[in-house]
Amino acid sequence: MNAKTSEDRDIKGCNRESVIAALKWERLRLVDVPKEFQCDREIVMIAVKQDPWSLQYASPELQADHEIVITAVSRCWQFLEYALPEFRSDREVVMAAVEQHSRALEFASPDLRADREIVLTAVKQIGCALRFAALELRADREVVMMQVERCGEALQFASLELRADREIVLTAVADFGLALQYASPEMQSDHEIVLTAFRNHKSALSFASKGLRSEIEFFRAVLATD
Repeated sequence: MNAKTSEDRDIKGCNRESVIAALKWERLRLVDVPKEFQCDREIVMIAVKQDPWSLQYASPELQADHEIVITAVSRCWQFLEYALPEFRSDREVVMAAVEQHSRALEFASPDLRADREIVLTAVKQIGCALRFAALELRADREVVMMQVERCGEALQFASLELRADREIVLTAVADFGLALQYASPEMQSDHEIVLTAFRNHKSALSFASKGLRSEIEFFRAVLATD
């Protein structure tokens, strides 16, 4: 108990320079410093650069600081979920987050989920951003193609029209064979598409049309592939 009291006394007695030095060397966290330092912009920025989650311990004024928030989401995209609502509608902040990970799009405002440049940036990242995009962008051929090249499973979030687009479906099943289940009936009857899906994942064959599966020539092709 005495040791803790002594430690608290040391923290409260430290000056600004020593707090900055301790934060830079990660010997101190923002949550541990006196309130007066949690209102200091330079100190908070240093803390956020070391640990983006430190921002939650900053003063309300600094939690609303645009530059500090961008610094936080640039280092940890998940922080966008907990940022003040106005920052989820801030194009620069959201762009910084989606440049880190596609899922950051989930926490953007509806307007920004309909922003083509932001969505294109998101679909280039790890994961499947298309499911969080506005409906009109799920019908955008360039957006969908870019997404299924990286995540074939995302075909399920494309518009009905694009799920009947041969090139898009072929690209999707080449990446993820089971995406065949999301393709249009016509595409599920396409020899090349089904064989491509089958080569990627044997279980994809169950999503081929019954008519195709009953064709002798197709069955021979399947055996030859296997």
